[in-house]
Order: sequence, then C-alpha cells, then structure tokens
Amino acid sequence: MQTHGKTLRAEVTPTLQILGAYVAGDAMGGLLEFALGGAGGGGVIREIRIYDKDNEKAACKLYLFDGTAAPTAVDDADPFAAGLTEADLKNLLFSEDLPYVAFAAADFMTFTVTGGATAAVAGHDGLGIDYQAPSGKIRGYLVPDATPTYTAANDLTVVITAWAN
Repeated sequence: MQTHGKTLRAEVTPTLQILGAYVAGDAMGGLLEFALGGAGGGGVIREIRIYDKDNEKAACKLYLFDGTAAPTAVDDADPFAAGLTEADLKNLLFSEDLPYVAFAAADFMTFTVTGGATAAVAGHDGLGIDYQAPSGKIRGYLVPDATPTYTAANDLTVVITAWAN
C-alpha cells in the first residue's frame, strides 16, 4: 500500500559500542534502516533529530541512501568510507549540496531530565531531501567527527520526519 500526502516519522536507536571510544570516520551502530511507510513510496525528508541520552554532543554526519538498494554493510565501529562501493555513492542523498546532514557539537542543546540526568538533542528542520523508497525504507550511517565514548548501547536515537508523495 502506497502512502500519499502524509507526514511519516521513523526512528532508529543504533546499538552502540560501549567498550572504548569511536574513532572519527567510524560507522556508529552500523547500517541504520528507517521505515518510512509502505513499499513503493518516496517523499521529502523535512527534519532530522538526534537524541543523545549520554550528553556527549558529538559532532557527526548522517549519510542517507535512497531505498532503491541497500548500501554495502559496514559494521559498528568499522571505517565508514572504506566500506562503500561506486554503486553506493550513486544512491547517496544530498542536503544543501553535501552528501550528508552535519550536526556540530554546538547544535546540541542540553536538558536536565527526570531524575537529574542530562541529555542533549540536536535537529535540522526544513531540509527538503527527496528520496525514493521502493522497499519502504531508507538507510544511513551515523559517522562521528571526533572520538565519542558512550556509556550505554542505546544512548543515541535518530529520528527522521518526512512527507510522503
């Protein structure tokens, strides 16, 4: 069933490495799959948010791929760019002339949450990234620019909001 004219929301909580820090350029959590509606669809990504329960505020890039074919699998904590093929590059989605959506450390805002812990959130709205998702999914990799160390495997959640065609 194809969805038309609806707002779709998909979230992924990658399983993170907690023994040691990531290195800049690693794939945090491996391949991420965002279920954005039924098979045969497409649309426009409007907003992307990252929730950081560990308050690391790590600068990172989210690389997204059209759902026409799954990109080459890169495991958690393996170098992201070394695992891509030429076919993968053809399916990269672009945002503002770049093949990723960048989140700077300064983009994150810290909040004190229930129980006194701190958490952070960052987001970009009004993106306008067109995508095709014949399988109902788009895929991505979250890649740090530095060396974050997370204390729990579920410290990050990535949320995509899109308008379906």
